[in-house]
Amino acid sequence: MAGHPDKPSERLQYRGQLRYRVVDNRNPIDVHIHFENPADPQSLAAIPLRTPVIVHVGKTSTAGFACIVAADNTPGSTLQRDSQIRLHPIENHPSHELFAYTLSLVDYQPLAPLRSGQRISLATGESRPPAQLADIWLAPARPRTCQTIAYTDQVFLRAAHGEVLVVDGNERVTRVTGTGHCWQVVHPRWPGATADIATDGQVALLSERGTYLSAPPDGRLHALRLAIGPHEIFRVSRL
Repeated sequence: MAGHPDKPSERLQYRGQLRYRVVDNRNPIDVHIHFENPADPQSLAAIPLRTPVIVHVGKTSTAGFACIVAADNTPGSTLQRDSQIRLHPIENHPSHELFAYTLSLVDYQPLAPLRSGQRISLATGESRPPAQLADIWLAPARPRTCQTIAYTDQVFLRAAHGEVLVVDGNERVTRVTGTGHCWQVVHPRWPGATADIATDGQVALLSERGTYLSAPPDGRLHALRLAIGPHEIFRVSRL
């Protein structure tokens, strides 16, 4: 299927969810992959051709490798869906087996930004999502002209029935009515990032006391940690 440069949805974005298919291999396989802008890890812009990118392989890969992405017979200056592409190693970077293949991109779906009022669930990677985090939304604590939620924003964690999550004197997390406690949304890997938060992205939540929301395997929420670990990282999922 040929790409359609006049359709924005056909342009591949950084951090888009996609798969690649090896087309010149005896046993073609599909592998999950996404590209990251090394100058702006949170960028969701269209991917320019012949520029440096970080490539992540696998659904949950965090370590990536640097390369130049080039395309064959692709109109325009950005990467299109189902383009035939090659990955070329950046000078002095270790080689990788992907560089030998021509790839065809399939099943592309851009990461949509998280919007105010959108119902979400927050789940850690090492425990079942606690019930009180299964149906909430992030309400901006200050008026914003933009309806998306960005890293470093101050938010309320508002539950389905109007309660908000707050931290009590013992650093336990409870639900109360009203407004009250604000949380700062922080990127777990780049604390200074200010880009919009993508649905299916990862967040950490910093309380007004300077501690992070934590969901250990027993499911008892607290805000005792001063640093971000595996129990303080949440993946945002749309409900």
